[in-house]
Amino acid sequence: MIYFEPVRVPMRKTPDLPIQMPTRADNGSAGYDLYSRQRSVIEPGRMIMFWTDIKAHMDGRDVLMLYPRSSMGSMQLMLANSVGVIDASYFNNPKNDGNIGLLLYNYGDEPVLIEIGDRIGQAVFVEFKVAQNDSTLKETRDGGFGSSDK
Repeated sequence: MIYFEPVRVPMRKTPDLPIQMPTRADNGSAGYDLYSRQRSVIEPGRMIMFWTDIKAHMDGRDVLMLYPRSSMGSMQLMLANSVGVIDASYFNNPKNDGNIGLLLYNYGDEPVLIEIGDRIGQAVFVEFKVAQNDSTLKETRDGGFGSSDK
């Protein structure tokens, strides 16, 4: 079963704000829009992490891909890592409860203001396959954001 839910209150970055669940623009949209929970100015050549306080439950062969919204190109913003990959094992991890974060980078010449409630990225669920001779480095995940290589 695939679904979004809020992270537990102790793991929220902005527990005082109401949760804005991801939404699709219409029935034909693949991506779920993700919303900013902070007001920030991203200066040229700088990046800021935006935590959603949302996590995604997925089946074992699903992954959530994070992309910039197409309108972000006109604002000269991009995801700092180009594409985000949220593995099923990220859900409920002990470090941050699976809190989805988007690291936005300003590659332009002007500061960009992001307001609370602005749509800052989109998330697309994708089913993946594994190789016949598959191997993994460890059986379970024990970390949060960026922890799969630690």
